Amino acid sequence: MQLTINVPDNLPKIRITQRIKELEQSLQDEATFFTSALTIKKAKQDKLAMLTKITHDCASLPTLDDRSADEILGYSESPLVPQLQLENAVLEAAASCPISRS
Repeated sequence: MQLTINVPDNLPKIRITQRIKELEQSLQDEATFFTSALTIKKAKQDKLAMLTKITHDCASLPTLDDRSADEILGYSESPLVPQLQLENAVLEAAASCPISRS
């Protein structure tokens, strides 16, 4: 791409040349930055696509957990059920205890 710049006639030619080179370098640096940023973004998108594919593939595999979904999520029992089971176990143990009561 070419760019036309109108500069005053009273500026020294060396200074104009220096400023043009600075502008060219600045634009080249910016183009390099955008190119590398796009490359990084593309790499991240590729990694995300790969992980998504792996996740999709693994989602169809059978699980090793034999619990139901409700048990895994904690919906299987009321918080009072384990306490009642413990109390019943204690009462049963006390009833079968061979110690005589007077």
